[in-house]
Amino acid sequence: MAENIRTGEKCALKIMKKQKNRKNANLNLFKNEITVLKGVNHPNILRLIDYSDHAVAHSPNSKTVSVAYIALEFAEHGELFDYISETGKFSEPVARFYFRQLIDCLEFMNTKGYSHRDIKPENILLDSSFNLKLGDFGFATKRQVSSSRKGTAGYMAPEVLEGEEYDSRASDVFSAGTVLFIILTQFCPFINANKADRYYSKIMAGCWDRVWEMYESSNSNETSFSDEFKDLFQRLVCFKPEERLTCAQIKQHRWFDGEIATPQEILDQFTHRKILKDIKLSSPESEQEKTDEKKTSANTDNSEDKEEEVKKTKEQKPVVSKEDKRYTKFFNVSDPDELINAVVEFAMNREYSFDKSDEFFRVELRVVEAGESALVTVNVLKKPDDDSRCVQFVRVSGSKLAFMAAFTYTKLFLADKPDLN
Repeated sequence: MAENIRTGEKCALKIMKKQKNRKNANLNLFKNEITVLKGVNHPNILRLIDYSDHAVAHSPNSKTVSVAYIALEFAEHGELFDYISETGKFSEPVARFYFRQLIDCLEFMNTKGYSHRDIKPENILLDSSFNLKLGDFGFATKRQVSSSRKGTAGYMAPEVLEGEEYDSRASDVFSAGTVLFIILTQFCPFINANKADRYYSKIMAGCWDRVWEMYESSNSNETSFSDEFKDLFQRLVCFKPEERLTCAQIKQHRWFDGEIATPQEILDQFTHRKILKDIKLSSPESEQEKTDEKKTSANTDNSEDKEEEVKKTKEQKPVVSKEDKRYTKFFNVSDPDELINAVVEFAMNREYSFDKSDEFFRVELRVVEAGESALVTVNVLKKPDDDSRCVQFVRVSGSKLAFMAAFTYTKLFLADKPDLN
């Protein structure tokens, strides 16, 4: 990220060192991206702010370096890929919200004569309102018929993988269909679109009933596929490019026209997803810890098991590390029950199970977030030198991710309550 020192505008900056007397394929991609972005202006495409292939950068040792750079619109919320991988699959209305924006991009590019040729979740970014922003146009082309093997293997259409001449628009549709499947399920529909692939070989043979059986039996997330989605997906990733839908035909499909999340629903949901994503990406855990947490979360649907686990935890009285404690700011409240009741209100809104103590200003929460669970004790603590109080969170057992999510969500909830601030 960079910032314009005159205007304060933030931007994403791509910089490449130039080397004399050497051919640089990446520099050609830079120049191609600049050419493309100068010719497209769409609300769901990253905006080109500035560029140069004859710039000078100053290194830390005060040496000057010849560089090329591209300054692009800053997509504040990062890659769509991280939201899928770290916070889980999307519902159909949410998936439809993003797929509509993606198809709008592709259709607009087609009107300008361009195809993207590298559609994948890592090249789909989210702006400050979590709207889609398509980026990385280095492989984009105005050639409707191509033969160069451009893109990322897992998203390439079969004809691209084989090195054949291909319709670049039809290959973009194939990639878009693969992305749609991933955001709905959190897993890839195939590894590579060729006859050696366990799944795509059956797609090539037209054995769709068997394909859907395999998807549903191997999907641990228990995704159910609507008939409308099945029909659309089959017509996006079919083997013969001439049988794939065009962007205009996709827009006429009954799945495309179904229920869609509103911008406000997207903002609300992805604000929460961002919290989970940031916690998870900033707190790497060992494989053993993740295994232990999965065992804990596996029992979240069994109320008897939950109660037994709580009893065992109380009896064991585990030592709590500093990392397992978090504190809110201090609130100017004379009655600690105000804070405890606010925590209970939040727990009810979030559908956590809880146990409020009759003797102490304390609540025990059974937290479930992003498929992981934790047992959390919440205490109200008084500041020694005045009447203000804060809320202490203690992770007794279970997932660090679930614990941090509960703490972060509660902190935001309390900060929004005017009677506490």
